[in-house]
Amino acid sequence: MRRVILLGAFFLVLIFLATGIVAANDSAESLRKAKGLVVYMPPASFMNTYFTADEQDPAYVFGTVRDFVQSLKCPTVWLIEKDVKNRAMQQTRWTYNSGPPEYVMYLECDQPDGVVHYAFSYQEPMPGWRKMVRGHNANGVDDDTCERLKKASFAGMPVGSKLRFIMKNGEVMRGQTPEDALRTDLSFAPRYDLKRGRKISK
Repeated sequence: MRRVILLGAFFLVLIFLATGIVAANDSAESLRKAKGLVVYMPPASFMNTYFTADEQDPAYVFGTVRDFVQSLKCPTVWLIEKDVKNRAMQQTRWTYNSGPPEYVMYLECDQPDGVVHYAFSYQEPMPGWRKMVRGHNANGVDDDTCERLKKASFAGMPVGSKLRFIMKNGEVMRGQTPEDALRTDLSFAPRYDLKRGRKISK
């Protein structure tokens, strides 16, 4: 009986961790309320996408979003704006021309020196390779970059999301791109060199 109770408690903790239903510290909770963010469980299709980390001129493709989350050494939870969450849950149909809606999800990382939010942009999958570059095209990325992203997708590194910006204690971090922050501050190495058009050895 005791073993059953312990197993039940163990799985309950796993559920809490997986869904982000954990107690946030006062600072994190204040930031959530100020920005209208609520806990959200991202779809597996997003967690398994490769991503870039520069809005206009990405130089690299990084590992999957799931890989990135697992690389962080801090408690994490996924958040989304409440209104966006409601729209995402109600969205059932979209046309090929318009494509599915693109929305931003925030990975909250509770660090000793503050609360960091990684803002990822994601659009649900579309048929064909065009889905890999649609979001970049929409933001004015040049044709050369789109061709590089297309080449990366053919090499087995399809980009399905992007890290748009990083916030610390509610303020967007300046002075370096998210791409640089990943490579230097977090030692999260890229997997594909877009400029050279080739995979990067681990």
